[in-house]
Amino acid sequence: MDRAETIAALRRHIAAVPARGAANPAATADPTTQHKVEALPVPDHLRPVVPRGGITRGTVVEMTGARGPVLSLVAAVTAAGGFTALVGMPSAGLLAALEQGANLERLAVINDPGDDPLAVVSVLADGIDLIVWDSGQARLAPSAERVAAGRLRSKKSTLILTDTGWQRPDLRLRSEIVGYGGLEPGGFGRLQSIDMRVQAYGRGVAPTETTFRTTGTRGTITTRTLDAGLTTSRLRAVGH
Repeated sequence: MDRAETIAALRRHIAAVPARGAANPAATADPTTQHKVEALPVPDHLRPVVPRGGITRGTVVEMTGARGPVLSLVAAVTAAGGFTALVGMPSAGLLAALEQGANLERLAVINDPGDDPLAVVSVLADGIDLIVWDSGQARLAPSAERVAAGRLRSKKSTLILTDTGWQRPDLRLRSEIVGYGGLEPGGFGRLQSIDMRVQAYGRGVAPTETTFRTTGTRGTITTRTLDAGLTTSRLRAVGH
């Protein structure tokens, strides 16, 4: 399938997606302002690092580091009735998203967007609430970035980049694993949980961070926010 056929197929698919509107449960209002601020829902453990407790529609967010928070966002949006798409992410952990409550029927996967992935992103903006794109750190021309940002804003579609290819995102989130639970001193034992820190900064956003613990049991991933003190161990490879 060449580029034109790919774009045409995407347009037909997007045309079948129900229009976004006030009835969409993935849209929330900020009660502290007179004007309605539509925001995508986020999981509770990420609320401390996003403005007003949700990611504003039509913005560009850079999320680098560990992929867990990205998949938790996909889960939150689809569980709330929104539509999401993964672009250029053939190794994305869909099982992990499912275990966090994602509705995979509301998730489109475009593993290979071809030689013009930004065109694919632009088409998806017509009907997708949250687009996650791994651009492989490709640098966009400032003019292309401005056009794409304008289209996302007008369509109220949010773009998350899992790399640093976008020069001026509205928000930057950096995730890192800071420890493991259930291990004995020295790093041996059975892994029971993972502690992760997410740092946020961006235009008009005061730098902030949060730490949370993720635990997997019987096909379900649960997460809770932690206090400053962590009772975890560093993982030590067997044989070292």
